[in-house]
Amino acid sequence: MKKIALILSIVLFLACAKNSVLTIPLPSFQAEFKEKSQHTDQVTYNLLQMQKKNEYSSYFEDSILKIRLDEELKLLAQKIEEASVKLLLAKGYDLSKTKQYKLKESIVVLIKEEFDREKTDFLKGKQVSSNLSLELEFQASFSKANDKNKVQTQAGVKTKLEPIAINYPIKSDEGIGNFKESISSIPTQVNANLKEAVLNIDEVLRTFYYEVLSSLNENIKAEDSQAEVIRMQTQEGIIIFE
Repeated sequence: MKKIALILSIVLFLACAKNSVLTIPLPSFQAEFKEKSQHTDQVTYNLLQMQKKNEYSSYFEDSILKIRLDEELKLLAQKIEEASVKLLLAKGYDLSKTKQYKLKESIVVLIKEEFDREKTDFLKGKQVSSNLSLELEFQASFSKANDKNKVQTQAGVKTKLEPIAINYPIKSDEGIGNFKESISSIPTQVNANLKEAVLNIDEVLRTFYYEVLSSLNENIKAEDSQAEVIRMQTQEGIIIFE
């Protein structure tokens, strides 16, 4: 009898341990710029436009992954806007309403999910398994507002997260399945079994941020053609422009 009780205790402990909630901070998107002197030309900066194309299930819609990803994308857009402005200033442009120059940016996000199968886990009960992928595409155009020739400088990147496996518990299960999952609505608190998926998504977003700034830096030339080229490097996750 004691052995049975011990085995049940171990099973319940493993069930709870596998579904414990971890605290994982949102990814950091940081860029630092060296200050420049006087800025001679004028730039009108249009806020970045983000478009989402959703091809996912109600399972994902109600998940902590969706809640977290929404917050991450808001933060990513905000940080790209901030870094774009600072990069223009570093290249000798100034921001005002005189509209001599225009910078337009857009991000298209595709979240796609393909279902695999329904399966049964001894500890977690019935689950639905799916593969989730993520694609991000950035486009930017930089031009003189009154240029009759409408010459534009273009920049763009595309980053993709290869499909990752996601398991959703079927909440109607009873018994030991009651221990299968803790539902959180806080973006930084995720179930332990989602840790790998969260870290993979975070890494793709950080890579995308770096590639966006790299593309802008390479394609938008300094206002002064004789100015030194601004170089990029990373130090402890921070992008440094110098």
